[in-house]
Amino acid sequence: MPPKVALAACIVGIFGLMWLDRDDERRTSRALWIPIVWLAIASSRMLSQWLSLGTGEFDSCLEANRNLSRMLGEKGIQHWLDVRPGAVHDWPLWRETFPEYLSRIG
Repeated sequence: MPPKVALAACIVGIFGLMWLDRDDERRTSRALWIPIVWLAIASSRMLSQWLSLGTGEFDSCLEANRNLSRMLGEKGIQHWLDVRPGAVHDWPLWRETFPEYLSRIG
């Protein structure tokens, strides 16, 4: 589904749900519809845009990430394995990679 169509459907859906939930004695918050928005937007993207495995060359999770990457590849699931040279699994690696990962899905 194209992102603009998903967003429009999501907006219409949320307002529709709010209209259905228009009783005066509100037992739940309308903020509970926020996850629905997130799911609609997330489902409008290809899985490969979201699915990235980030790890460092000396990361304790490196082998597990490589195994998962291999299994995903065998199943034909597109993904991105990002192994950073000389890095370990710590905050500087996250700080370095997070903006790049966000730019891939934006």
